[in-house]
Amino acid sequence: MKRHLFALGLVAALSAPIPVAADAGDASALRETCTKAMNADPGFAKSIVIVAEKNYRKASYEQIERENKEIVANEQQQERFAKNERHVILAYAAMWVLAAGFLIMLWRRQQGLVAEIAQLHRDLAEATAEPAAPAKAPAKKPEKGETKPDPATKGDD
Repeated sequence: MKRHLFALGLVAALSAPIPVAADAGDASALRETCTKAMNADPGFAKSIVIVAEKNYRKASYEQIERENKEIVANEQQQERFAKNERHVILAYAAMWVLAAGFLIMLWRRQQGLVAEIAQLHRDLAEATAEPAAPAKAPAKKPEKGETKPDPATKGDD
């Protein structure tokens, strides 16, 4: 029934004389011509509105379906990502390896510094322990009854 009404309205609109606007590029004149044609036949106007609403509903329904499919796909991807613990475990493992490597590097650097400090202590001890010049033995005091040796006769014995 709706198709017959639409076809009847279409035939009536096409058979009616359409006034041609003076300037075909003038959008307001074309809109006015279209409005007059729709107002001349209320059935035609109603059929245009019905077809437009039907197309709008169809387009809206298709758009809603596309959006729903996208939402479902996004939720599925989110669930897979949340359930996939492997990447979290790998990230933690990488952080532990980096932290352990850093601590080992610090420990080795500290051991090197301890060894260098010990070497500096040894070098300092050696430098201060070296005798500067042989010291003369202190002269003995003569005991009672002994006389001091005469330096001039020292080698005569």
